[in-house]
Amino acid sequence: MENSKIKKFSLVLPIIAILAFVMLALTGCNDTPTGLTWKTQFEKSTYYIGETLDVSGGVVNYTDDEGNLIEKEVVPSDVTNFDTTSFGEKEMTVIVDDKTLDFSYTVKNLKLGTYQGSQMVTYDVSSKRSSSSNISYINIEFNSDSTCTIYEQGEENTVSFEVYSNGTMSILSPLSYYGYYSNNGLTLFVTNEDVQDTQTTLYFNFVG
Repeated sequence: MENSKIKKFSLVLPIIAILAFVMLALTGCNDTPTGLTWKTQFEKSTYYIGETLDVSGGVVNYTDDEGNLIEKEVVPSDVTNFDTTSFGEKEMTVIVDDKTLDFSYTVKNLKLGTYQGSQMVTYDVSSKRSSSSNISYINIEFNSDSTCTIYEQGEENTVSFEVYSNGTMSILSPLSYYGYYSNNGLTLFVTNEDVQDTQTTLYFNFVG
């Protein structure tokens, strides 16, 4: 009886060892990525309205059907769901060898370039009357480094600007401007704490 138990135990041990080896092998296989993974992500993750895709720096890794680890530089044709026609937090998708990988990016509510002044509207709070004048002599050029140059009657003034997540923006200059971009145009409100009885709004058109 005792010998029978020992024989059965001796038979079980090799089976346990084989199962343990198989499980260990399977665990080792899981260390090799089967889907897409980033080796290096895109350098650019912030865009302005109308900007084109920049895939610089994007390199992915994946395992092919034969088990080979592949490294691939991402090209524009590998990317879908990229859109800068509207602002907000978004995700583009990289597709390589039928495998997908998402990348988050931000689009800010401003089209970079030059805007020419169109009209200035001044509203008198006390009389509740508005007056308008032509301001075609004012140009504003917005750059990707968050600076803009204001050209007015032969003078240049380079200042910084900021675009917020809610779509509004501000220009930090001797006067304070805040406003928004829409349909190739810019609407700016002038804020001046020293002038409380009037409200001034500036309108600009995008020229390139």
